[in-house]
Amino acid sequence: MKETPSGYSEAQLVTNRAAVLLYGASEADRQKWAQEAAEAFAEEGPLTELREPEEQGVTAAFARNRGVIYVPDAGKLPWDSQRELARQLREREERPKWVVGLGMSPEGAVGKGLLRDDLAYALARSRVDLNDVEVKQSVKKRRAKAGKKR
Repeated sequence: MKETPSGYSEAQLVTNRAAVLLYGASEADRQKWAQEAAEAFAEEGPLTELREPEEQGVTAAFARNRGVIYVPDAGKLPWDSQRELARQLREREERPKWVVGLGMSPEGAVGKGLLRDDLAYALARSRVDLNDVEVKQSVKKRRAKAGKKR
């Protein structure tokens, strides 16, 4: 099983508290992955999506200590919100699981000025490329196994 730079496999990142930078594949695929992560923390509430990067929603998400928060496209978050997210990932011990989506590679997003360098760095150890063949196989296997349990 392919590991991320943190040493966690993609499957382990679904169920542990580590924040994840999820890129590649379609937005629907990234959202489905985030939903799987939320199911691992079901006792903490449903998945919270930050689709509209308005200040109130982002501020409320930063105030949470539990659950799973999914950002469909980090490149649409205001620069200040990206900075605050990077700070929280570095400094807060008790925080929700963040699943941060991106429609392109992190390097491409940083190069185009869509993703702050400090946020990319904060998430560098837990990146999941959903276009990677091994990751696709892992996701498919996990979902087939979950389907059999139902």
